[in-house]
Amino acid sequence: MTIRQAARVTAVPAALDTLGTDVVRARSGDIAGDSWTPQVLLIDASNIPAADLDQLQAQLVELAGAGRIATAVLMMGAGGSTTEITTVEVTAAGILRMPRLLGDGTITAACMTDADVDLVLQLFDRAEQVDHPIPASDVDEPWAVDMDRSGGLIPPVAMDEPVDLLEAKNNPDHEKDDTEPAILAATVHHPDQDRLTKVMSVDPALDSDLAEWLQDKPRRPRIAILGNAKVTATGETPKRLAWFTEVAVYLALHRGGVSLDKFTVDLWPAEGRPGEARQIARSTRNETVSKIRRWLGTDPVTGELYVPLSTDGTYKLEDRLLDVELMQRLRKRGDARVKAGDRSAVEDYEAALKLVRGRPLPESTRVLPTVPRIGTGWGWLCNENRGEDLLMPGWAVDVAHRAVQAALSLNDPEKARWAADLGHEVDPYSDVPLTDLMIIAAAAGDMATANRHAWEVVWAYDKDNAEALPEHTYSIISRVFPDGLLAVSR
Repeated sequence: MTIRQAARVTAVPAALDTLGTDVVRARSGDIAGDSWTPQVLLIDASNIPAADLDQLQAQLVELAGAGRIATAVLMMGAGGSTTEITTVEVTAAGILRMPRLLGDGTITAACMTDADVDLVLQLFDRAEQVDHPIPASDVDEPWAVDMDRSGGLIPPVAMDEPVDLLEAKNNPDHEKDDTEPAILAATVHHPDQDRLTKVMSVDPALDSDLAEWLQDKPRRPRIAILGNAKVTATGETPKRLAWFTEVAVYLALHRGGVSLDKFTVDLWPAEGRPGEARQIARSTRNETVSKIRRWLGTDPVTGELYVPLSTDGTYKLEDRLLDVELMQRLRKRGDARVKAGDRSAVEDYEAALKLVRGRPLPESTRVLPTVPRIGTGWGWLCNENRGEDLLMPGWAVDVAHRAVQAALSLNDPEKARWAADLGHEVDPYSDVPLTDLMIIAAAAGDMATANRHAWEVVWAYDKDNAEALPEHTYSIISRVFPDGLLAVSR
């Protein structure tokens, strides 16, 4: 037992005596609240010498006899006990004995699997992380210059937040100019047409690529991952469609190609041996690639295979249309148009969102990065520099939020509501689409619906009141509901 813990044996009772209270009343009444913060000491006594263990047991007896002093000690591996100390024994079979409470009775101990423990540890790890700017895109294409990985323009382009637009609308002293949309009047202080010209010059094929994507039979393989994975190609469709769809997506996301070894390890991983492939016949890999090659077909203009022969020791998909890249490119151009004061920015954001069909890649049922997904396949998304299944929902929500901002600036609440609804569908637990829906309802004068959306934010955080939300989120809600939320049933 530490000196600090030992000191509490005398310090806490003395403080309680001075205040004329006990720990329970002091904590519930917030009387000198910091004095009763629970102190917990964890001890592994499995290797403590016998003499030291006897001394430790004596100190624990003294601590146990001091009454409620907001202190707890959990010791394992010591064996033996005294009447003042509660002993808990859990056998290898999961049987729990606690003589002081259960007598001779036993119960089955609650258990956590190793996977459960890993998940909890990951939650703690993520809780300690701070937000960092989205890194720059690592795509080696001209259109990816000055673009972050989500598609945002670098440096970021600021836009008026929906709650600011709502307050401006509700302010009777606000000067409204019906001839000039708010996206020009409020958001853009220093229009930058040169920036837009540069963005458009490095991506001249964006509109033609989007038009090809929307065709019934595009020339190039169409790889859709902003929803369930779907591949459209001109070649022979394989029988094991789900498996070959995953292989096609894998190649589409590895733009630079992969070695034969990496291809094998990623798509046929050995269970419990990271970085190794399970034993498969070489013909299995060769047949897989051959069928993918036939399915994805040949460029009708050049006559070249979209998946070339692996004469250089790599597998690669040479050309394809990928919906997430189109979304990123449209987002970037939309940002540049906002910066230039161009009201057609909302059309780029809208076109980007129309590529989204639901939660991206639901086939990969992961919760957290570095935690292997449940089931089979798609495990390569856990690899370093991958994780698109976890990142794309946030990217789509960002585009939806910017669409809301632009639409409200242009006095188009229906388009704003459509964008916010789509953002909420993609990520039901994000507070951004819900607060957007709250503001859109409030702007329409429907405060009952706005109140409901505000509570949905509270419930998404698993809280009981708005005051328990993160400061930024609570600030938005309190600006819409300065007198607090009305109670509703969940």
